[in-house]
This record gives sequence, C-alpha cells and structure tokens, in this order.
Amino acid sequence: MGDLMMTAAPIDTQAEASTKSPGRWGPWETAGLGLLLVFVHNFFMSATIAALGYNRLARRSGGELEQPATGELLERLATDGVAGSIAAVVASIFCVGAILAITRMRTSDHQEYLAMRKSALFPTVGWVGVVVLLQLAWQTAAQYGYGPEYSQYTVDVYATGAGHPVMWIAYLLLIPAFEELFARGFLFAGWQRSGLGSAGAVFATTVFWTTIHFQHTPIELAQVATAGVVLGCARVHTRSIYPPLVMHAVVNFMALWLASNYII
Repeated sequence: MGDLMMTAAPIDTQAEASTKSPGRWGPWETAGLGLLLVFVHNFFMSATIAALGYNRLARRSGGELEQPATGELLERLATDGVAGSIAAVVASIFCVGAILAITRMRTSDHQEYLAMRKSALFPTVGWVGVVVLLQLAWQTAAQYGYGPEYSQYTVDVYATGAGHPVMWIAYLLLIPAFEELFARGFLFAGWQRSGLGSAGAVFATTVFWTTIHFQHTPIELAQVATAGVVLGCARVHTRSIYPPLVMHAVVNFMALWLASNYII
C-alpha cells in the first residue's frame, strides 16, 4: 500500500528536507518553543477544568467551598468527558493561534511552514487505511493478552461525554488540529531541516508527541508511539499536514467507538 501511495503522489523528500529557508526556527529554538507550547496547553487545560469545577461546586454549596469536596470534584473532572472536552477546546484554540503567531514571526507564509498543502484524495485514503490496520493489529494483539482491550481513560471520557456534541468536536476536530499542527507541523518543520533530516524528525516528533499523552498506561503509550510513526511517515510522503490530521481524527473515532462497546 505504501508503494501505491508514493506512486500516486511522487515527491522528493530529500529535496524538501534540504531546502534552505531563512524563515525558520532552528532545531533548538523549535524544541524550546515546543516545550513552552506544551506548558501553555497544560495550563489552559488545568485552568479551565479548575474553573468548571469551582463553578459547579459553588453552585452546589451556595458559594461556600469545602476543600475535601473541591479536591474530590477536580479529580473526577479530570476524566469527565464534558469538562475535559471543554478544556481541550479552549486549550486547542489558543494553542493553534499561538502556533500560527510563532510561525509568522519567521515567515509570512505559515501555510508553507506548517505544510498546509492540499493533498490528493488517494494518498489520504491510503494512509488512513494504514493507520486503521495498525489499530486493528493492536486490538487483535490485546485479544491474545498483549495489552488491554480498551483504554479505561477513554471509556471514562466516553461514558460521561458521549451525549454532548462538545466531546465529538474536541476529539474529532480540535484536538487533532492542534496536535498535528504542533507535532507534524511546527516541530517537524524545525527538525526536518536540521541535521536530523526526515527520518530523525519523524522519530523526534513521535517521542515528543507521545510524552504529552501522559494520562495513558505504558502499553497505551506504545500504541500512541506506533501511530505517531505512521503519522510522521504520512507527513513525509505526502508533504502535507492534512493526511495526518485526517488519520488522527480516525484514530480518535476508533478509540471512542471501541470504548462504547465497554459501557455497561
């Protein structure tokens, strides 16, 4: 399938990697700004969840907050599908804007910087097929005892958020948009044009992207990492951010659909 996709969208990845563009952040600057973006994203997530929690608790208690009840509520909200989705929407919108602003500090063409190029339909469909097969392979392995059959975190999110449109907007649109513009867009652009090249950029962005999914178990992080490699390869071979973005949305949909099967 990979040969078909590369035939359908012939490219010269080495030429792209070696393109000299003065309007780029360097590899170390990219890493530093990447860490800053992760911090900002986590800050907005935490602040939004805390605001939702305190608002909900204040309404229940008539304005008088009890510390034990507050801590317990915030802990529950961490896996609440609605609260987490609202927080993800707020954080993603802000961080997407921050990514666009950071790229515009070095170039007026942020679409070229972030590989926001229209991609042919055939390569996108082919790469979606690849990532679907990967997820099915992980699910098959789980049935034979190699890893959990489902993510408890995702089940909790689905159980509390499936009835609200904000969860679907967050997980199928805004979360993929932010994470792909961040990892396969901004980070990839800065590292691919360094000594890392395309292969090194795929590896580095996968490591960076995997670490921000700290809420998952080790085996789930392995699944995230393998998906990250496939998404990175799609970015290299299509030279566009859009196929990885669609693939990411499909992976999230599959995870939520699988979680729905374990709701009692």
